[in-house]
Amino acid sequence: AGVGKSTLIKFIVAALNETAAAEAMKGATKFSDIAAKHEWATGYINKGVSMGYINGMENNTFQPDGNVTYAQVIKMMLCAMGYEDYAASLAEQYNYTGANWYVPFVQLAADAGVTEGVYANPNDAVTRAQVAQLVYNAIKAPIVKNVGISYTDSGKIVPKIQIQDGSENVYFKSILTEKFDAYYVEGYVLDTYKTDSTNLEADEVKFGVAKSNKYDNEVVALETPVRDINDVTV
Repeated sequence: AGVGKSTLIKFIVAALNETAAAEAMKGATKFSDIAAKHEWATGYINKGVSMGYINGMENNTFQPDGNVTYAQVIKMMLCAMGYEDYAASLAEQYNYTGANWYVPFVQLAADAGVTEGVYANPNDAVTRAQVAQLVYNAIKAPIVKNVGISYTDSGKIVPKIQIQDGSENVYFKSILTEKFDAYYVEGYVLDTYKTDSTNLEADEVKFGVAKSNKYDNEVVALETPVRDINDVTV
């Protein structure tokens, strides 16, 4: 089954840690087709509109039960990651308009790892599983920052972006780090209290890092032991 627009915007607002703000915005919306059965979604819709991640249709409707496409989900997540102006400038520069509006968004999403593990055509209705994977990929990928502008040969303005990936003395920043103060690390348990009772307390584990990125200008090296999984500092 597909995912409706009202359900999707709740997914995204929650992924941005804005649920409390959305609940506070429940009530009337600017759209004419939000019925009583959609009252639960009004705060999320209002929050999504205020953040610039969703828009209605030209006839002032929202179509809350309309299935969302793969390309639409990608656009929303890239906007949340800071790519909106840059993607829009690419669309204008290379004339991706009309039915091809999604091309720069899909390409940028692929480059950023947002589409990893999800296979669909741009206009396919997405499933909940696909939305969950896209959101998961997006919240742990580096966000981007607008750092200036440049000009094409024809004089068009193109935003300059800086990918916050921890390279070249740039802090690593993602939706996880900025919205949740959380960090993505893959690893495994080396020891627990039962296997190393001399050095570990009952509520502690020794955690080995198998894969990490550069977070906040500090490097967590491969195989680095982290003493307490409940208080990982990287």
